[in-house]
Amino acid sequence: PQSDIALIKVEAQDLDYIPFADSDNVKIGDWALAVGNPFNLTSTVTAGIISAKGRDLNEGDSKMQSFIQTDAAINPGNSGGALVNTNGELIGINTAITSQTGSYIGYGFAVPSNNAKKIVEDILEYGDVQQAILGITGGTLNPEAAKQNDLAISQGVYINSVAEGAEKAGLKRGDLITEIDGVNIRKFSDLTSYIRTKRPGNTVNINYFRNGEEREANVKLTKYETYNLAIAGVEITNADQDYLNNFKIDHGVRIVRPLSQRIEIPQDKYIIVEIDNKEIKNIDDVKKIMNNKSENENTKITFRNQNGQQESYTFRN
Repeated sequence: PQSDIALIKVEAQDLDYIPFADSDNVKIGDWALAVGNPFNLTSTVTAGIISAKGRDLNEGDSKMQSFIQTDAAINPGNSGGALVNTNGELIGINTAITSQTGSYIGYGFAVPSNNAKKIVEDILEYGDVQQAILGITGGTLNPEAAKQNDLAISQGVYINSVAEGAEKAGLKRGDLITEIDGVNIRKFSDLTSYIRTKRPGNTVNINYFRNGEEREANVKLTKYETYNLAIAGVEITNADQDYLNNFKIDHGVRIVRPLSQRIEIPQDKYIIVEIDNKEIKNIDDVKKIMNNKSENENTKITFRNQNGQQESYTFRN
């Protein structure tokens, strides 16, 4: 659902298929063709260029988006259609436009083919997407931050905190990631786009700068685990100690995103610390409690904000 990609089995024979290109090799300025059925116009093809890569349409939300941007005309009805290069190879799946009118105004967006290929392979093999994480929090380095930290480079991903595989590999807060497996990392969406093509257990080679010195590390990716706490209308994941320190506590689970409007809890301002008056340390604790509840039993959930204040709510099944 986060990428709007589905895998569908078609019972048919002798269908033509499209070869996948390596979307990491797509360059800004390359020609692209967008195929689709806008306005019920069957098999329409429009031409344009790749105008940006690693585009995140909303950096403030929890979705790790990384689209290919094109000025090939994409309209309602193009979604799910192919974005191809001049060799007829798939480089992306058309998924969105930005517009004040609802129609094309020059910007269309596609899920990169490498991401789409990994998603469908995961669904086919595991029944779900195996999402890997590097084990860092951070953001795109800007020139102002580079100047404040006396960095000679103005592009890359600045690390705010480390956990999981990144911590074991020796990465630290303040490091600047510039390459992964030889792929240039200019902004945070470049990093997330590449990592989303990998699986938990894969190892990636990181080039980074620390105190002006270029270094290298091999990081084993870990699994991104989440749990839908449906009764409260939120998706949760485990919280590392750096995140817990923001709330002045040593236990709790992190709210990834709201799933409904059951309760107005800002996801970055609160964590869940107790369920039914029992301390919560990880999502396994949450699963155990929820799996042992009877069908009509109420659930008391305690949230904590960054000032140390706690609020409890009782939810009915």
